Amino acid sequence: MQDPAKLRRLIVDLIDQERWSPMQAGIKGDIYEGLLQKSAAESPNDVGQYFTPRELIKGIVDVMRLTPEDTV
Repeated sequence: MQDPAKLRRLIVDLIDQERWSPMQAGIKGDIYEGLLQKSAAESPNDVGQYFTPRELIKGIVDVMRLTPEDTV
């Protein structure tokens, strides 16, 4: 964000007003992921960042059948 006033409004007026602690981790992850995708899509230049679609991640996890003892 190039405009400091907009960044301040985003953080103080919007983000700080939410109660983040009681939210489930999955919801927070979805929000963060969505913000990253939106940011990448709106970027005027290629920043070299690519995000794996959620459905692909789920498919990989299903195929791998990982257990809590596994490390990736």
